[in-house]
Amino acid sequence: MTYYAFLNKESIVTEVILGVDKNQLIENKDAQKWYAEFKKQTCIIADSLLNVNSKPANVGYVYFSAINAFIEPKPFDSWTLDNEKCQWVAPEPYPLSDLQEPHHVWNEPTLSWVEITGE
Repeated sequence: MTYYAFLNKESIVTEVILGVDKNQLIENKDAQKWYAEFKKQTCIIADSLLNVNSKPANVGYVYFSAINAFIEPKPFDSWTLDNEKCQWVAPEPYPLSDLQEPHHVWNEPTLSWVEITGE
């Protein structure tokens, strides 16, 4: 059995299924090609040959073909993609003193981390 992810025109995952083995033919066609034609969407084999840092395919995630990875939606406009780690990175690093417990949230208008207080 193989997991397949279906992508819309923006490379956003719309569905993930557990289908036939990737080496199995369906109606004399490669399974990935058959699923793509059946769903009328791009189909990616979601459980093999992905970037080692890729997240598992999930609905709403984006497939980046250049790095062969599924990545969660971009959380803020100012964040950039770290292609090696396959994750979004804030313009400012998270405050190191708070690595044990998250006490800050990202504030997009100020492009900074803002401390959460109990007040």
